[in-house]
Amino acid sequence: MKNSTTIMLTCLGLLLTCVIDDATAVIVVIDNGRTEVRGYEVSRSDSVLVVDQVKTDGSRERRSFSLTDPDVQVLDAINIADLEQLDPSNPRAYLDLASRLEAKVIDPEVHDLVVRLFLIAAYLDTENLSVQSFRYLAFRGRTVDETNRFKAILRSIDKSGNPVTAQNNSKRTAQFLFVADQIAQIRIGRPANLNPAAMEFLSASIKNSGVRISLSDITERTKPGVKQVSFESEVALVAFEGWLRQQATSEEKILTKKSDWATLLSTRNIFPARSYTIEGATEFNPAHCVYSNGQWVVPAK
Repeated sequence: MKNSTTIMLTCLGLLLTCVIDDATAVIVVIDNGRTEVRGYEVSRSDSVLVVDQVKTDGSRERRSFSLTDPDVQVLDAINIADLEQLDPSNPRAYLDLASRLEAKVIDPEVHDLVVRLFLIAAYLDTENLSVQSFRYLAFRGRTVDETNRFKAILRSIDKSGNPVTAQNNSKRTAQFLFVADQIAQIRIGRPANLNPAAMEFLSASIKNSGVRISLSDITERTKPGVKQVSFESEVALVAFEGWLRQQATSEEKILTKKSDWATLLSTRNIFPARSYTIEGATEFNPAHCVYSNGQWVVPAK
């Protein structure tokens, strides 16, 4: 009897889990818009909404909200009508919807949908939308392995250069120029914005520049009051500013001389260890691109 009870309770728990997982993701906004409760809708009447809130540790808490309270605003994380209106003849609509849902990927259900929509957009219009879709997916996979697969696909199809490193190069260019501008301000006796991040970058740059100048030489110039500056110190400061701007120019050249990954792979017979396709990138089949009766299906011929 005890075993039968245990089995029944286990089955009931599994059933409840399935019901919850199939429920619609919702966001309840309370406290005059200051608090968002994210979870899955359990039930809804004219006056009360019951939600299983998903906490940051993955646990769930059941909460009830009065729909007659003007302070309670309910947002459906996924609008089924939006999915049903998608049409394979308009691939960009899939990408646009995925982009709108990006801010809600904290919900696993929404994250799954966003990945699926970007894949469908890339599948339906490979020539125009695949690179754009995988530029997003390359940084927002659901797992580390999936993210690496997306990056591998992006490298094989992106003809504008290596998008994974281009962002870092652009950031370094901005850092070199920012610090160079602060050095210029110091040289003419104006206040400089040497925040902690700039100081860290400045310290590393001094070591790499080869210019005979120290961090204390520069910070001393930022202190108020009239100071006697030697000719050698002034020359060193000018040389260091010039070096910073030269580095920024070098980084810009790296950005403009982008490697054509797709061409390199084809002309030099360089192949990744494994070839990935849009169809095999995830468990989702992008050919199932019509949402009907709660399921993704192949378009009717």
